[in-house]
Amino acid sequence: MLGQLIRVQVKAGKVEEFEALVTRSMRGVVDNEQGAIYDVRRVHGAQDLYLLYFIS
Repeated sequence: MLGQLIRVQVKAGKVEEFEALVTRSMRGVVDNEQGAIYDVRRVHGAQDLYLLYFIS
């Protein structure tokens, strides 16, 4: 099993664009990566900080 935790700081004014990209990307992951766990979470209290979790 391989896992990663990635911290992403989104540029000011790009949060909506980032969230749209993540939404599209996650659909592709769910459709093509059977058995893997992928998740994206916004850090509580931060408007532009996200954590991406990948376990396969």
